[in-house]
Amino acid sequence: EATVVVLLPLFFTLFIMGGKGSKKSGFSPSQIPGAKVFHVREQEYKLEGYIVVHELRIYFESKTSDAVKSFSIGHLRSYGQKNAEFSFMTGRKAPENPSTLFNFTVLDGSDIHSYLKHHIHQEKTRMAPNSTPPYEPPINHIHQPNIYNTINQPGVSRQGPTATYDTLDHSSTG
Repeated sequence: EATVVVLLPLFFTLFIMGGKGSKKSGFSPSQIPGAKVFHVREQEYKLEGYIVVHELRIYFESKTSDAVKSFSIGHLRSYGQKNAEFSFMTGRKAPENPSTLFNFTVLDGSDIHSYLKHHIHQEKTRMAPNSTPPYEPPINHIHQPNIYNTINQPGVSRQGPTATYDTLDHSSTG
């Protein structure tokens, strides 16, 4: 029986920092300069905390403990959001928690899906050699179609909000 080890530049890391009380100390991703922070509640254990996106990592930081989960964006298989419910799934090559679905309730009304999609595109563009990034509107720009122009048009869906999910393109990783 042979074991094959594939080393990728991005790894999943689980940080458990010391202390058992409710006072936080140690590593805090929400305090990283330039990080984007979203207030959420993890659905399985009902932990309130933050999803933090910084460079090529996504973190879940609990408000009441020093436990911080850290995921490489490169190991996400998919992510999505429907209304206030955000979820992501790790890929089968994630070193820890492979093919695991994580669900969160967004408490601050943010559209984490849109931000993450924009952020991943920016990171890919930034990392591409000799590339000029295309113009993109700011992340807080929301295009809202004029509902009065679409009500009576044939073929226009009148359904409520739908879930939006993206699958990450891992074609360059093999």
